[in-house]
Amino acid sequence: MKRILLLVIVLALLTGGYFVFRNQDKQQIGRQVDQLIENIEHKKISLRKPSDVKTSLEAILADEIEFFGAPPVPSGTHSPDDVIDKLATFHGFTTLCEIEEKSRDIEINGDEARVTIEAEVHVAIGKNLQKRENWTMMFQLKKSDVWRISGIKGTPPGNASSARDASDLF
Repeated sequence: MKRILLLVIVLALLTGGYFVFRNQDKQQIGRQVDQLIENIEHKKISLRKPSDVKTSLEAILADEIEFFGAPPVPSGTHSPDDVIDKLATFHGFTTLCEIEEKSRDIEINGDEARVTIEAEVHVAIGKNLQKRENWTMMFQLKKSDVWRISGIKGTPPGNASSARDASDLF
């Protein structure tokens, strides 16, 4: 009987610890960025519907998203609908977009956070036109009711001057 009670207590502590860990800001921020990257990634043959991508992005994007970067990253301030339309256009002319993350750094400053990701981006337009580049991607998030992405910066190698300095995101 004591073993069963001890087992129940241990399971309750583990379950409680999991939910406390899962709801920490750093974990929530990481999930929001992961969800954005999953929506950017694309394969021509996919079961994911554009309406699913739209619903997913509406849940994680702020009312205004500021972009900085070299093409194909759009610059300026955009609404979530603009971002969704631009992503649908991007998916329409590419056959593949894969993002292989190499490193990730999360900095939290009160109700604002910045995630910096070093990644290899592989984009293909058909079989003959493929490109692999190492990119630095930065995501600014702000917390209201939940963490939402409010800024995106994408910089390929050698183009650091085409995007604002990372400190400008805060």
